[in-house]
Amino acid sequence: MPIFSGFQYCVDQCLQANANPDIQEQEKGYTPLTLAANQGHVKVMKMLIEAHCDVTLRMFDGRTALWYMAQQGHADMVIKWLPLYFLVIWPSA
Repeated sequence: MPIFSGFQYCVDQCLQANANPDIQEQEKGYTPLTLAANQGHVKVMKMLIEAHCDVTLRMFDGRTALWYMAQQGHADMVIKWLPLYFLVIWPSA
């Protein structure tokens, strides 16, 4: 799976072919963004967000990509993407 491995070229090709950036796998509800966040693939995360993926989409257990960023110790990623997360939740704020 290109997202899991951080293959930017493959992810780019999928997005250019109009692949759904919010698709969820059926067992746990992973999304491309949660997988990229779990693995620390910052460039892939940026590509997905620029493709207008839903940054607030939750896995079946309630976890989000933001949770994975924090859990994996990627403070720089949390700081960078936290404002975007809140803009989606409260767009008029």
